[in-house]
Amino acid sequence: MTRVAALAPAQAGNTDHSLKPDNTITQIRQLSDGRQQEFNLYNGTGKRTLMLFHCLAGGKHLSDETVAWAKSQNFRVLSPSRAGFSRSESSQRNGASLLQTHVQDTAELVQAVGAAGPVTAVCFGTGFSVALSYAIAHPQRCRDLVAINPIPPMSAIGKASNLKGSFKVGNMAAKYAPVSFKALPNYHARMHRATRETRTSPTVLPGYDLKALETVSGYAAFKQNADDALSNGPDTIWSEASLSLSDWLPSQVRQNSLPRIIWVETADSPFTQNGAFEDFRKSIGADLIKVDRTFPLYAS
Repeated sequence: MTRVAALAPAQAGNTDHSLKPDNTITQIRQLSDGRQQEFNLYNGTGKRTLMLFHCLAGGKHLSDETVAWAKSQNFRVLSPSRAGFSRSESSQRNGASLLQTHVQDTAELVQAVGAAGPVTAVCFGTGFSVALSYAIAHPQRCRDLVAINPIPPMSAIGKASNLKGSFKVGNMAAKYAPVSFKALPNYHARMHRATRETRTSPTVLPGYDLKALETVSGYAAFKQNADDALSNGPDTIWSEASLSLSDWLPSQVRQNSLPRIIWVETADSPFTQNGAFEDFRKSIGADLIKVDRTFPLYAS
């Protein structure tokens, strides 16, 4: 059963000891600017920390199989709802952009839970903008970055029609057909039970058998994430899409200022079928790993 704890912001330099470790806890804490932040903490007794950055149509919920994998690797998983998702308040910090707000919110959360050593960041799709920006802003707090079907800034990939088209379809579905948008994972779950076919996949991590993750549990997590994405109306998805389609990365980023980046590319992702993606990957010195089939909008 999920517990919810209301927490005060941690003081600078101190660990917030009210964050009690547990297998799965949904918590709400107050940020330094007074806003509310919600997050899931999985396997709180793990010795290493995975910091998750969800896609714009994703969220903080993970499949049971993914949580079990993390526990087997002695990872605790810190999985927040970004500003505007679920019960994390959508307003931006004073004088800060949406991206800067996300990065600072992340930094406060990592400090609050008292991560022992640098975290391993794992991002999906559009979560790449926040994850990479966090790694650049806090290099001592990020050991490495695993980017699953990441979407680079628009300045790096140009006018990728398939990318913009995918965003447009998702935004229109969320805005004009929110009931259908939320019902989509239920349809997939029914199809899976009836035919045993697998059309999407829950969260994936390098080295784990993707086929083992193709379960109804994964679709259940996606339904929760779809609810989170639309909990405050379609404006959240629209704002996230606008951020991802902007030139969010500084024009000059030195490779030696970046952590090790593992670029995970799945075989059937429409977001990676563009030569500009490969050029960008090389420009930041990311190592490429190609894995089995999945689809990033359903991946977190």
